[in-house]
Amino acid sequence: MENSDQPIAQTTVRTAPETEHLSKIRALLFGEHLQNQNQRFEQLEQQITTTCRELHAQITQEINSLESRLTQQVSDLSQQFEKQMAEQASELRAHTSTAVAATNQTLQSNLQQHSEALKRTIDHQTAATIDNLQTQIKTQKSHDRAERVHLSALFSEISQKLNNTDETSS
Repeated sequence: MENSDQPIAQTTVRTAPETEHLSKIRALLFGEHLQNQNQRFEQLEQQITTTCRELHAQITQEINSLESRLTQQVSDLSQQFEKQMAEQASELRAHTSTAVAATNQTLQSNLQQHSEALKRTIDHQTAATIDNLQTQIKTQKSHDRAERVHLSALFSEISQKLNNTDETSS
């Protein structure tokens, strides 16, 4: 519900000279203040721009410095890695050389042992063969003597028979 005791708002229409006059009053009252505000905004804008440029330069410098340090660290790590790889390769060569020498020594020792064992076997076989041949020669000589004795006895018997036949014929 509306309250009828309150006055109805009246709208005032101002004319152009009044508006102009108000603008001048406002300019006089707030003009200096607005100029100060504008100058302060311009100064702040310049400070912000300068600070942004300085920060950009500083960040660029830091990035370049970081990039340089990282490049150097990568280079150092690469050199260290290559040095370690060379050391490990050298150690591996030395170890391999030592292992090859030890294996070679073991093989030579084994070869020497097998050679000596083979020589002993050959010597034993040769001695056994010589003994066997000597036994066979003795047996053969014994057979040869027996055959000679037998042949001699035959020849004697033939000779006696021939002598007996000659005596009987004469």
